[in-house]
Amino acid sequence: RTRCALHAREMSAEASCDADCFDPAELAPTSEWRALSDGGYSEVYKATLYGITVAVKQATSRKKTSGEALLREIRYLSLAGPHPNIVQPYGAFMERGKLHMVMEYARLCLRTDRVARQADPIIVFAGITRALVRLHSVGIIHRDLKARNVLLAADNRALLIDFGLACHMAQDSPEWVGRTVGTKKYRPPEMRDGKLAQPSTDIYCFGLMVDKLLRQRERSSFGSASSMESS
Repeated sequence: RTRCALHAREMSAEASCDADCFDPAELAPTSEWRALSDGGYSEVYKATLYGITVAVKQATSRKKTSGEALLREIRYLSLAGPHPNIVQPYGAFMERGKLHMVMEYARLCLRTDRVARQADPIIVFAGITRALVRLHSVGIIHRDLKARNVLLAADNRALLIDFGLACHMAQDSPEWVGRTVGTKKYRPPEMRDGKLAQPSTDIYCFGLMVDKLLRQRERSSFGSASSMESS
Protein backbone atom coordinates (compact mmCIF):
# COMPACT_ATOMS: atom_id res chain seq x y z
CA ARG A 1 0.00 0.00 0.00
CA THR A 2 1.36 3.42 -0.96
CA ARG A 3 0.06 6.71 0.37
CA CYS A 4 1.35 9.77 -1.43
CA ALA A 5 1.01 13.00 0.58
CA LEU A 6 -0.48 16.03 -1.14
CA HIS A 7 1.59 19.06 -0.15
CA ALA A 8 0.22 22.46 0.78
CA ARG A 9 1.43 24.10 -2.42
CA GLU A 10 -0.64 21.57 -4.40
CA MET A 11 -3.76 22.49 -2.44
CA SER A 12 -3.51 26.28 -2.48
CA ALA A 13 -0.85 28.91 -2.87
CA GLU A 14 -2.25 30.51 0.30
CA ALA A 15 -2.54 27.25 2.26
CA SER A 16 -2.31 27.80 5.98
CA CYS A 17 -2.60 24.24 7.28
CA ASP A 18 0.43 22.18 8.26
CA ALA A 19 0.02 19.80 5.33
CA ASP A 20 3.75 19.66 4.61
CA CYS A 21 4.28 18.18 8.11
CA PHE A 22 1.61 15.54 7.55
CA ASP A 23 2.74 11.92 7.14
CA PRO A 24 -0.07 9.70 5.80
CA ALA A 25 1.94 6.61 6.76
CA GLU A 26 1.11 7.42 10.40
CA LEU A 27 -2.61 7.11 9.70
CA ALA A 28 -4.26 3.88 10.82
CA PRO A 29 -4.58 1.22 8.08
CA THR A 30 -7.75 1.27 6.01
CA SER A 31 -8.94 -1.99 7.59
CA GLU A 32 -9.28 -0.16 10.91
CA TRP A 33 -11.36 2.74 9.58
CA ARG A 34 -15.01 2.93 10.64
CA ALA A 35 -17.61 4.34 8.26
CA LEU A 36 -19.34 7.53 9.44
CA SER A 37 -21.26 8.82 6.43
CA ASP A 38 -21.65 8.40 2.69
CA GLY A 39 -22.42 11.51 0.66
CA GLY A 40 -22.79 12.36 -2.98
CA TYR A 41 -19.11 12.73 -3.80
CA SER A 42 -17.31 11.39 -0.74
CA GLU A 43 -17.29 8.85 2.06
CA VAL A 44 -16.22 9.79 5.59
CA TYR A 45 -14.48 7.43 8.01
CA LYS A 46 -13.31 7.53 11.59
CA ALA A 47 -9.62 6.70 12.05
CA THR A 48 -6.60 7.51 14.20
CA LEU A 49 -3.51 9.59 13.47
CA TYR A 50 -0.67 9.76 16.00
CA GLY A 51 -3.11 8.20 18.47
CA ILE A 52 -5.71 10.96 17.97
CA THR A 53 -9.19 10.33 16.54
CA VAL A 54 -9.61 11.97 13.14
CA ALA A 55 -12.05 11.92 10.24
CA VAL A 56 -10.95 10.82 6.78
CA LYS A 57 -12.91 11.98 3.76
CA GLN A 58 -12.39 9.86 0.64
CA ALA A 59 -13.49 10.82 -2.86
CA THR A 60 -15.81 8.19 -4.30
CA SER A 61 -15.62 6.58 -7.71
CA ARG A 62 -19.36 7.04 -8.31
CA LYS A 63 -18.95 10.54 -9.72
CA LYS A 64 -16.25 11.73 -12.09
CA THR A 65 -16.11 15.11 -10.35
CA SER A 66 -15.71 13.72 -6.82
CA GLY A 67 -11.94 14.19 -6.78
CA GLU A 68 -12.30 17.74 -8.08
CA ALA A 69 -14.90 18.54 -5.40
CA LEU A 70 -12.72 17.19 -2.59
CA LEU A 71 -9.65 19.03 -3.86
CA ARG A 72 -11.71 22.21 -3.95
CA GLU A 73 -12.77 21.59 -0.35
CA ILE A 74 -9.17 21.07 0.74
CA ARG A 75 -8.09 24.31 -0.89
CA TYR A 76 -10.88 26.34 0.67
CA LEU A 77 -10.31 24.92 4.14
CA SER A 78 -6.60 25.66 3.82
CA LEU A 79 -7.33 29.20 2.72
CA ALA A 80 -9.92 29.94 5.43
CA GLY A 81 -8.23 28.23 8.37
CA PRO A 82 -7.23 27.73 10.96
CA HIS A 83 -10.42 28.92 12.61
CA PRO A 84 -12.14 27.48 15.71
CA ASN A 85 -15.50 27.20 13.93
CA ILE A 86 -14.28 25.76 10.63
CA VAL A 87 -13.25 22.11 10.56
CA GLN A 88 -9.46 21.86 10.58
CA PRO A 89 -7.73 19.89 7.78
CA TYR A 90 -4.61 18.01 8.88
CA GLY A 91 -3.42 16.89 5.47
CA ALA A 92 -4.29 15.08 2.25
CA PHE A 93 -2.98 12.10 0.34
CA MET A 94 -3.60 9.85 -2.64
CA GLU A 95 -4.11 6.12 -2.24
CA ARG A 96 -5.16 3.67 -4.95
CA GLY A 97 -6.02 6.56 -7.22
CA LYS A 98 -8.39 8.20 -4.74
CA LEU A 99 -7.94 11.54 -3.00
CA HIS A 100 -8.27 11.60 0.79
CA MET A 101 -8.42 14.43 3.32
CA VAL A 102 -7.67 13.93 7.01
CA MET A 103 -9.45 16.41 9.25
CA GLU A 104 -10.68 17.24 12.71
CA TYR A 105 -13.19 14.75 14.14
CA ALA A 106 -16.44 15.70 15.86
CA ARG A 107 -19.06 13.15 16.84
CA LEU A 108 -22.26 15.21 17.08
CA CYS A 109 -24.23 16.63 14.16
CA LEU A 110 -26.70 19.48 14.53
CA ARG A 111 -29.09 17.65 12.24
CA THR A 112 -30.19 15.17 14.92
CA ASP A 113 -33.11 16.11 17.17
CA ARG A 114 -31.25 15.31 20.38
CA VAL A 115 -28.26 17.47 19.52
CA ALA A 116 -30.41 20.34 18.26
CA ARG A 117 -32.46 20.19 21.45
CA GLN A 118 -29.53 20.05 23.87
CA ALA A 119 -27.08 22.41 22.17
CA ASP A 120 -26.92 26.02 23.32
CA PRO A 121 -28.37 27.94 20.35
CA ILE A 122 -26.50 31.14 21.22
CA ILE A 123 -23.13 29.36 21.20
CA VAL A 124 -23.96 27.45 18.02
CA PHE A 125 -25.30 30.40 16.04
CA ALA A 126 -22.48 32.68 17.20
CA GLY A 127 -19.93 30.08 16.09
CA ILE A 128 -21.49 29.70 12.66
CA THR A 129 -21.61 33.46 12.29
CA ARG A 130 -17.90 33.73 13.08
CA ALA A 131 -17.15 31.00 10.54
CA LEU A 132 -19.10 32.86 7.85
CA VAL A 133 -17.33 36.12 8.64
CA ARG A 134 -13.98 34.37 8.10
CA LEU A 135 -15.08 32.68 4.89
CA HIS A 136 -16.50 35.83 3.37
CA SER A 137 -13.43 37.85 4.37
CA VAL A 138 -11.29 35.63 2.12
CA GLY A 139 -13.84 35.50 -0.71
CA ILE A 140 -15.37 32.06 -0.06
CA ILE A 141 -19.10 31.36 -0.20
CA HIS A 142 -20.17 28.04 1.36
CA ARG A 143 -23.45 27.66 -0.61
CA ASP A 144 -24.65 24.58 1.29
CA LEU A 145 -25.22 25.84 4.82
CA LYS A 146 -27.66 23.62 6.74
CA ALA A 147 -27.82 21.70 10.02
CA ARG A 148 -26.33 18.59 8.43
CA ASN A 149 -23.15 20.53 7.68
CA VAL A 150 -22.63 21.75 11.24
CA LEU A 151 -20.93 19.53 13.81
CA LEU A 152 -20.42 20.06 17.52
CA ALA A 153 -16.93 19.45 18.90
CA ALA A 154 -16.31 17.99 22.36
CA ASP A 155 -15.83 21.51 23.73
CA ASN A 156 -19.22 22.60 22.27
CA ARG A 157 -17.70 24.54 19.36
CA ALA A 158 -19.85 24.65 16.25
CA LEU A 159 -17.83 23.37 13.28
CA LEU A 160 -18.79 24.22 9.72
CA ILE A 161 -18.01 21.33 7.34
CA ASP A 162 -18.53 20.15 3.75
CA PHE A 163 -17.11 22.72 1.32
CA GLY A 164 -17.55 20.62 -1.82
CA LEU A 165 -20.07 23.06 -3.31
CA ALA A 166 -18.34 26.23 -2.13
CA CYS A 167 -16.93 28.83 -4.48
CA HIS A 168 -14.38 31.64 -4.40
CA MET A 169 -15.83 34.87 -5.73
CA ALA A 170 -12.55 36.05 -7.28
CA GLN A 171 -10.66 32.86 -8.14
CA ASP A 172 -13.37 30.60 -9.57
CA SER A 173 -14.95 30.90 -12.99
CA PRO A 174 -18.22 32.85 -13.37
CA GLU A 175 -19.81 29.59 -14.52
CA TRP A 176 -19.04 27.89 -11.18
CA VAL A 177 -19.83 30.94 -9.02
CA GLY A 178 -23.18 31.30 -10.78
CA ARG A 179 -24.10 27.63 -10.81
CA THR A 180 -27.24 26.54 -8.99
CA VAL A 181 -26.09 24.15 -6.26
CA GLY A 182 -26.97 23.10 -2.72
CA THR A 183 -30.13 21.83 -1.10
CA LYS A 184 -33.14 23.07 -3.07
CA LYS A 185 -35.21 24.37 -0.13
CA TYR A 186 -32.24 26.41 1.13
CA ARG A 187 -31.48 28.13 -2.16
CA PRO A 188 -31.94 31.91 -2.11
CA PRO A 189 -34.07 33.54 -4.85
CA GLU A 190 -31.03 35.07 -6.57
CA MET A 191 -29.46 31.63 -7.01
CA ARG A 192 -32.63 30.34 -8.64
CA ASP A 193 -32.40 33.32 -10.99
CA GLY A 194 -28.88 32.33 -12.03
CA LYS A 195 -27.07 35.23 -10.35
CA LEU A 196 -23.52 34.93 -9.00
CA ALA A 197 -23.10 33.72 -5.42
CA GLN A 198 -22.30 36.37 -2.83
CA PRO A 199 -22.20 36.60 1.00
CA SER A 200 -25.97 37.13 1.10
CA THR A 201 -26.31 33.62 -0.34
CA ASP A 202 -24.98 32.15 2.90
CA ILE A 203 -26.87 34.63 5.07
CA TYR A 204 -30.15 33.50 3.51
CA CYS A 205 -29.32 29.84 4.22
CA PHE A 206 -28.24 30.73 7.75
CA GLY A 207 -31.55 32.47 8.44
CA LEU A 208 -33.52 29.45 7.26
CA MET A 209 -31.38 27.13 9.35
CA VAL A 210 -31.82 29.26 12.49
CA ASP A 211 -35.59 29.33 11.99
CA LYS A 212 -35.75 25.57 11.46
CA LEU A 213 -33.63 24.74 14.49
CA LEU A 214 -35.53 27.08 16.82
CA ARG A 215 -38.84 25.61 15.66
CA GLN A 216 -37.40 22.14 16.18
CA ARG A 217 -36.39 23.02 19.74
CA GLU A 218 -39.82 24.52 20.39
CA ARG A 219 -41.57 21.35 19.22
CA SER A 220 -39.26 19.20 21.35
CA SER A 221 -39.87 21.34 24.43
CA PHE A 222 -43.64 21.22 23.88
CA GLY A 223 -43.50 17.46 23.46
CA SER A 224 -41.50 17.03 26.67
CA ALA A 225 -43.89 19.26 28.62
CA SER A 226 -46.91 17.33 27.32
CA SER A 227 -45.29 14.03 28.31
CA MET A 228 -44.63 15.30 31.83
CA GLU A 229 -48.22 16.52 32.23
CA SER A 230 -49.65 13.20 31.11
CA SER A 231 -47.35 11.10 33.30
